[in-house]
Amino acid sequence: MKKSVIIVLAILIILTTFFLLEAKSGLSISQDIKDKAETEGKVRVIVEIDSGGKNILSSKTLPGKERHRFDNKISLEVSEKELAELQQNGNIKKISLVPEKKILLQTSTILINATTTWTKQVNSVNLTGTGQTACILDTGTNFTHPDLVGKNLTCVIDCNTGVSCIENCSVGDDHGHGTHVAGIIAGSGGINGVAPNASLISIKVCNSAGSCPDDDIRAGIDWCVSNYSIYNISVISISLGSDTLYTSFCDNEIDAVTITPGINNAIAKNISVVVAAGNDGSTTSISSPACVQNATAVGSIQKDDSTINYNRNSLVNLLAPGVSINSTLGKCLLGCTCSGNYMTCSGTSMATPHVSGAILLLSQFEKLQNNKVLTPSQVKTNLKNYGKNISDTSGSGLNFTRIDILTTLIYLDEKAPSVNLTSPSSGFSQDRNLSFLCNATDHLQTKNLTLIIWNSTSSAINQTTDLSTTAFTSLQKNITLDYGTYSWNCLSSDVKGNSAFASSNFSLTVGGVLTSLNMPANNFYSNQNQTNFNCSAQSQTSLTNVTFSLWNSTNNLVYNLTKNFSGLSNESIFNYNFTSEQNYSWNCLAFNNQTNSSFSSTNRSFVFDVTKPVILLISPTDGDSSNTGTTTVTFSYNLTETNPLNCSLLVDSTIDQTSTTIYTNQTNSFSTSLVAGTYSWSVNCTDHANNLQNTSIRTITINTAPVTTSGGGGGGGSTTNIAMTTILTESQIQSGKSVSMKENDRIKFTEKEQEHILTLIQIINNKTTITIQSEPLTFTLQIGESRKVNLDNDDLFDLEVKLNSIINSKANITIKQISEKIPQKNVLGNNQTSVNETNQATLKNPAIKKLLNIRNLIILGIIILIAIGFFLAWIIKKYRKKG
Repeated sequence: MKKSVIIVLAILIILTTFFLLEAKSGLSISQDIKDKAETEGKVRVIVEIDSGGKNILSSKTLPGKERHRFDNKISLEVSEKELAELQQNGNIKKISLVPEKKILLQTSTILINATTTWTKQVNSVNLTGTGQTACILDTGTNFTHPDLVGKNLTCVIDCNTGVSCIENCSVGDDHGHGTHVAGIIAGSGGINGVAPNASLISIKVCNSAGSCPDDDIRAGIDWCVSNYSIYNISVISISLGSDTLYTSFCDNEIDAVTITPGINNAIAKNISVVVAAGNDGSTTSISSPACVQNATAVGSIQKDDSTINYNRNSLVNLLAPGVSINSTLGKCLLGCTCSGNYMTCSGTSMATPHVSGAILLLSQFEKLQNNKVLTPSQVKTNLKNYGKNISDTSGSGLNFTRIDILTTLIYLDEKAPSVNLTSPSSGFSQDRNLSFLCNATDHLQTKNLTLIIWNSTSSAINQTTDLSTTAFTSLQKNITLDYGTYSWNCLSSDVKGNSAFASSNFSLTVGGVLTSLNMPANNFYSNQNQTNFNCSAQSQTSLTNVTFSLWNSTNNLVYNLTKNFSGLSNESIFNYNFTSEQNYSWNCLAFNNQTNSSFSSTNRSFVFDVTKPVILLISPTDGDSSNTGTTTVTFSYNLTETNPLNCSLLVDSTIDQTSTTIYTNQTNSFSTSLVAGTYSWSVNCTDHANNLQNTSIRTITINTAPVTTSGGGGGGGSTTNIAMTTILTESQIQSGKSVSMKENDRIKFTEKEQEHILTLIQIINNKTTITIQSEPLTFTLQIGESRKVNLDNDDLFDLEVKLNSIINSKANITIKQISEKIPQKNVLGNNQTSVNETNQATLKNPAIKKLLNIRNLIILGIIILIAIGFFLAWIIKKYRKKG
């Protein structure tokens, strides 16, 4: 008996263990998810798919309402029943609850120096945010408000009420928070925002109660990143935060883990993500996602800089006004005061858009100044370095920076002021008492303007500086000068230290004599020995003489000649016979009867050159006949010349082309296209002194291209058809590309990093034969027919090939990348499905899988009951025998 009992008990233990294991096969789900599903009827969860469940990502087989997709994760809104179905899906790795954020409840633009910035110009464009766009993640925006009309580049992008993020022109702001934030950034009209000419895109991620799920926030960020280049988005503004506070970076915390990758993606595209620190009044912690490392966390301060309000710690990057901020009214919010079209609110929600607007102005400035984009790190660093220091001694004990837009722009400035000289202009003055006037303009702020006067020996005899705090400054000084020759200019610096003179000095002769050089012009080249030099002089008293002087390249005087005359003005001509090739300089010195004298303000240069250029032809060699058919021929030569002007290629004694870009003692070349025939060619070169050199003449023969024929019966041949290969890009394959092909033509493309070649094998009547390889696959298409192809032996069709038409022995074929599930059916007879495929499909269906589990439990229960029945019957029978 003992043996029988032991056997029965063993069977029961094995069956019970199996029963428990079967009952425990579902995925573990946290109690807070179950509780929320039970109490609210619906719960939003993030479902993480394991590596074996990629088919789920390419189809919509999961229960519940799909919200968004992030890599291998899907956010769903599910009921209790649908949650249970998810729990039994073997392809799901993890199910977690979607955290939620909440909303964080105009003199301020003056405080941060925005209004002053609007009057500044770069390239004649005011710094008001023109051409820049902010993405606002909030409750939506009422763009019918008078201060916001025309600001939106799209309708509201709705990530909250539908599936995924879609442009929804029937959605505005059903809460009011987002409209207030939008006005602070870019309102204009009644109350101006920080960047009044900027554009906005409103991303609705919160519902009418101000609740904002993390997956909607992440999807909103992703939308802005995907479309940043279309709308020139430079900042994402998020005035939302969590109930949970953090003392350090929270990138991997449950409150931020969904949002963090989106913020990092934005930063990678040079989009700043500005986030409110929260309104709990903590001096040690801030809310999420402001605590994400790559976010720009913003705290709030009173308009008079007296008190830092709300959350702050060492993670807070910047402060901005956030108390009693008057902006556009969407709906009147609890805790705010409303009047007409405007509402006054307080919180880090109000401080955050001040920083977002500031970033728009900085981005516009850098685009206009250098046509560059500032990185988020550069934006954050500059706003922090050049704002106003605020000490929080009574709170956190830390120092913070309240933003100052104009000061930040001043230190981003790389352009020097523009200086203009007004009077006295260049020339001759009989009066020694002169009024010097100049001015300078900087697109932000000049610091000083200095007048400098030099005498004829280049010594500064006067230097006067005026200080400035404005964009435009002028300087006027009355100065008495001795008779003589002078030059003068003004130098201006801005606050950053960029400085500049006017583009050229003004030259001035005071009293005495004014001497001018007329001919030849400065830097004149000549190959003529006899050359005339012309100069003139004038004076307020009678002139006595003028002396012509000529110096060689070592500044030794080689010739001078004096001519005597009288009168208040004179023009004299001097002749010199050059014999030595070199560079010379010349000037004239005139005297009056008061012994005043003057050279011209600068010497002039003269070059005497009689040497012709030396040209060496390199290729082609004389009589070359190596080219066949119409071809581009390169003619190469070497030039030795000190002062080259130009070189020309002559073909058949006619100039084919001329070049002024010439390298001496190096190989130069011309390229030209020639058809079959024999040509003569040469090169000639001219220097600046008009010395011309011609090379010897060479010949070149271009042979006639032979006609290649293919064999065949009967009379003539035909030109061989060369197979063409068309290479398609990944984007062309994805969108679909039509190609005209003849027999043996090929299309080369890459799919999933694997190269494939489609070859058109044959065209017969209205159909074609096509082969695709790396692994050969051959099939036939008729006109209008398409074929779906599996390239990598998985369970998806990867490519669709369609024959559109056949015209003149050419087939028009369209190929397009697809991703479609291959139907899992094998034809056994009259559309019968194989047993194995049916079983596989059954096992992959979660609902059927659950039914199978229930069936197994019932069977196990029946087996256990039968076993118990046999055991009891055996006991009863045994006792009856004893009785």
